[in-house]
Amino acid sequence: MSPYPDSIRHRLLSASRRLGLTHHEMARLARLAETPRELDEHLPVLSRAAFLRRLEEAAQEGDAGARALCAIRLHGPGPDLRLACQILNRDSRETDVVARTGEAEFTLLLEGCDEAGAWSAAERLGGKLAESCVTASAFRGGHVTMAAVALLDACSAASPLECLDERMRRL
Repeated sequence: MSPYPDSIRHRLLSASRRLGLTHHEMARLARLAETPRELDEHLPVLSRAAFLRRLEEAAQEGDAGARALCAIRLHGPGPDLRLACQILNRDSRETDVVARTGEAEFTLLLEGCDEAGAWSAAERLGGKLAESCVTASAFRGGHVTMAAVALLDACSAASPLECLDERMRRL
């Protein structure tokens, strides 16, 4: 018997064929997504709506100080979003939640991490994305921007994602 509900398993199998996901990547997505609708429509990461629900839950759990957010945005013509997802899923920690929160923007909820740790993760992952995606021929001339914020600070704002957007605008 499969560890995945049939609908999630079907969606993951389809994604794995299209995107060349490993069994490990499929298992991670199955752990993150409780229903198929929580996955992004085109990419193997959580959707924005599912991510916002996770943020709400995390903020209500009371230990928001032990969590942080980092956002990575790809700028330029034609970024390879599938490649970006593969890199983020492969190189983020098992406990990190990766979601697509904009056209070419990904946000991670980092467990057991403060703002300094989130910046470190953003720089590490952003560097890998820049190395792989920016050098792709379709994305020449593009660049990557990053931002990070402690979840506790973000929760005091109107919206945690707006808080990250504001930080990106200041860069």
